[in-house]
Amino acid sequence: MENWKWPVNIWSPLWLRSQGNPYVSTTTPFGLEEMHASSLIDHNWLSWRFGIMNQILNQGDTQVIQNMSLLIIADDDTHVWQFTSNGNYSVRSSYYHIMESMLSNDIYKVEGDW
Repeated sequence: MENWKWPVNIWSPLWLRSQGNPYVSTTTPFGLEEMHASSLIDHNWLSWRFGIMNQILNQGDTQVIQNMSLLIIADDDTHVWQFTSNGNYSVRSSYYHIMESMLSNDIYKVEGDW
């Protein structure tokens, strides 16, 4: 299976690490609808690009983003499936996740330090 990657759009839901609200609350500026989160990072200095953030985001969104730690990685932004060890989504992994969450498997668990 190929390793699919999708850049994370700044305006897409659920990427901010804010208590109770993972959404960007800033209105999307015209012409920046396809801007990616990696555009907010200075890749040479491995730091946030505060000037750009202050120009396009409201103060609350800017503060939340600035408080997020940057990982020093060379890969593009990606979506990952948290229910597999490799992060790739499959119908099979989704099925197993649904079955695990819907059906109790406590009777198969064995007590002890494993």
